[in-house]
Amino acid sequence: MLSNPKEELNEEDSISHLAEGKDVHDTVKHSDSAMDRMNMLSTERKDENRVSASTSERQGLVIMLKGRWVADSRRPLYSGSGCKQWLSDMWACRLTQRTDFSYEGYRWQPTNCEMPEFQGAEFLRKMQDKTFAFIGDSLGRQQFQSLMCMVSGGEEMPEVEDVGEKYGLAIPEGATRPDGWAYRFPDTNTTILFYWSASLCDTEPINITDPATEFAMHLDRPPAFLRRFLLSLMWWF
Repeated sequence: MLSNPKEELNEEDSISHLAEGKDVHDTVKHSDSAMDRMNMLSTERKDENRVSASTSERQGLVIMLKGRWVADSRRPLYSGSGCKQWLSDMWACRLTQRTDFSYEGYRWQPTNCEMPEFQGAEFLRKMQDKTFAFIGDSLGRQQFQSLMCMVSGGEEMPEVEDVGEKYGLAIPEGATRPDGWAYRFPDTNTTILFYWSASLCDTEPINITDPATEFAMHLDRPPAFLRRFLLSLMWWF
């Protein structure tokens, strides 16, 4: 997409349009009109979002995306250098050479409500007999590790069970890491897991005997893990 049609219209464009009997200025006007329509649609969408937000506020609904970051002396919820049971060294900012960690002392405050303080025990109680899954790439992995640290308060919890094998997440032969992790909190029968899926679609090696083979991506079907577990159950979050 051109950033500015007036700037991008060069001499060759002018000659071409004149040869066709078209006015260059008409072309620029047409481009401006298209951009005006796009800007108008964008403004209308913003207005609709504002109306929706105002309606939600009048109805007393919480709008989580509308708010600001506020300082909170109760933050952070866990130690980035102490939650070693769940937090990978490469994702632990406290183990890097960074010196400024003031950003850890903030929390998100919605505009029209007071968010309840996160309590690990309360979260597990509400998730009793349920499975909380993160599906995706490195961002999902970081969210998974952060939630594990939040639930445990960054403390060691030897009673938590590694149930990755149950979900087919054990390290496959020749792999450097598993396809994910799954941990069960026995007191509430709550499982929190992460499944690595960069594409969210099924992939197959074109030549299974060639370690350097390319892969075929099947956009019309999810990975085997999602077909077996996620799409067949009703108690996932």
